[in-house]
Amino acid sequence: MKLNQVEQLIAVAEHGGLRSAARALEISAPALAKSLKAIEADFGVQLLNRSVRGLQFSEYGLVVLSRARTIQAEIVRAHDEIDQMRGQKTGSVAVGVSPVSAALLLPAAIESLLKLYPDVRVKVVDTIFPNALERLSDGELDFVVGPMPLAAANKPNSIYETTALFYSKLGVLARSSHPLIKASSVSELDGASWVIIGSPTGPSSLMEGMFREAGFGVPHIAVMADSLTAIQTLVRTTDLLSLLPLELASIGGPLEEGVRQIHLTATLSRIRISLITRRDRTLTPAAQAMAAQVRRSARLLVQRQ
Repeated sequence: MKLNQVEQLIAVAEHGGLRSAARALEISAPALAKSLKAIEADFGVQLLNRSVRGLQFSEYGLVVLSRARTIQAEIVRAHDEIDQMRGQKTGSVAVGVSPVSAALLLPAAIESLLKLYPDVRVKVVDTIFPNALERLSDGELDFVVGPMPLAAANKPNSIYETTALFYSKLGVLARSSHPLIKASSVSELDGASWVIIGSPTGPSSLMEGMFREAGFGVPHIAVMADSLTAIQTLVRTTDLLSLLPLELASIGGPLEEGVRQIHLTATLSRIRISLITRRDRTLTPAAQAMAAQVRRSARLLVQRQ
């Protein structure tokens, strides 16, 4: 597959149709159609399904599209790296962050980076485990900052390299006037409804462990959200409870107003916030500088704790 065909496949995915993709590429629709057929002939499978709704990628097409996006991202990084090695302060850095990382580490890190690379464009992607690793693997992201289950981090021959930044203590948070705000045991929370970050198989699984250790069944998860904004609104305005890092409700945190911790006698777990990269991929100078600023922000956070 040639580089122009990589661009063509991605254009079809982004625009959803032959004619609109051809216009974006500034080529004729017949020329694009001929090139797509050549790509299919090269792989020996049908990559695109043609219907009244336009072009849809087949299961084979999705695999090739994923690789094409990785190729395109690496070409962009190669140009950025050469420019930055020559002393230019341009290019881009793409960072995947969990909601907690975005709130606690990102502002200071970006502010410091832009002093070093004033013309670099920073792309911040809200993402959580395991989707964060998939996007890192596909080349969409330079690195990820967030929680990663230790089982995944310590997996033999893992393609990911993790650097621990800080450990965040978890606590049960609720609106200040919540009827359970004075509860002290897990048993008092049995029957309550919860809002969690991400899927139940991610870091939020620690909540289920808390209930199992106390001899209770799986708690009722009413809402799963990827957005910290959505979670903080729900916790402030409803009776939903959430197991979150206590830093979010501390002085200066996004949940400082209107949210309090329910102090339980049970010992709650901590989650490790890490900087995650691909072992087989070298960061550009700007991405290295951004990663360094994230580590610096984490050190300052630990000193304040």
